Amino acid sequence: MFAFLIYKLGVLRYTPPERRATILPACVTALFGGLSYFLAAPTVAINLDRLVLYPNFSTLLVQLTGTASMGTICVMVLYWHYPRERAWRASRWWVLGTISVNVALTLLFVSAPRIAEHRNIEFPTAAARVPYLREYVLLYLAAWIVAEGNAALLCWRFAAETPEDQPRVRRGLKTITYGLIMIVAYFLVVVGAVIARWFDTNLDYWTIQVAPSIFSLGAVVATMGIGFVQIASVLESVRNWLLRLRSNIRDYRTLRPLWQALKAVDPSMVHKPESLRERLSIESRLFWRVIEINDWLHQIRAHRAPSPAGIAATDAAPATAHVEQIEAAILTKTNGTDTQDTAVETANAFASELTHLLTLARGFTEHRAKSDLRNA
Repeated sequence: MFAFLIYKLGVLRYTPPERRATILPACVTALFGGLSYFLAAPTVAINLDRLVLYPNFSTLLVQLTGTASMGTICVMVLYWHYPRERAWRASRWWVLGTISVNVALTLLFVSAPRIAEHRNIEFPTAAARVPYLREYVLLYLAAWIVAEGNAALLCWRFAAETPEDQPRVRRGLKTITYGLIMIVAYFLVVVGAVIARWFDTNLDYWTIQVAPSIFSLGAVVATMGIGFVQIASVLESVRNWLLRLRSNIRDYRTLRPLWQALKAVDPSMVHKPESLRERLSIESRLFWRVIEINDWLHQIRAHRAPSPAGIAATDAAPATAHVEQIEAAILTKTNGTDTQDTAVETANAFASELTHLLTLARGFTEHRAKSDLRNA
């Protein structure tokens, strides 16, 4: 929750003022949700109760912040889907309702007799038969079920209305729906356990051992849904980066035999990385490998015999004569023989050069392999 809040605050800084209303509710939701989980941690809850000398005070704060987060989820979804003015008209009732519920919860809590300290997940059933706390628990559970159920219906409806060209938004809304349904399921289990306590039936196992896992999973799923567009964008970027990395490594290895053969032309032209980052960057190494091969090919161009008419390298498979000319030119250049140089055309774009050299390198490797077999 807090990580999501930090991310959204960074986004909020660079968002135009007219669009901040769509991001601010998400920030408030993450803030209250994060505080609720933080205060619910047993170590925090126990020490906070001891600090203020009020048993279960941490439970009150957990449920107040949780209820505030629940209310802002509805506001957030409304601002996502509707224009600003219409979203405010629809969401202000949720804001007023959330404030009213929290005020009522606080008054009921302080009016009730103090009971033994309980963990947050144990409190509803422990207070099920205590005056004022009974009403406190019922109001709290009812508010959550109504709000989360309404938010789930809104998300599902808005997902169905989302245009086809926005699949990530639609999937994000559906993901939020699934998370909210799990949270509603948790509260329904707690309601059943509270009612069971009225009839002297203990269902604490379900509310303490089983249901909290459903709630936590639902909160994680809903949070992922809120940030689904950003998460999907990051994952897509990572996927594209991995594909580029794989392609660059493959191309780098493909060029290696041709690069090693041409290196003898002028070893001093091999580029030496100036930093660790450049040394580790496969994009940089591939770039310089293409540059070096092209420079060496230009140097030996004068030592290559003219190609017979009709023999030329193609993208699919370079002509054997072309490869043989390169090998012969390498030998001529390294033996010190020189002839009149010819004009060299301007190099193509890097992508075109890379494609050409990869084709040449594959033909060179195949030719070398066939030569080795004949010599063997």
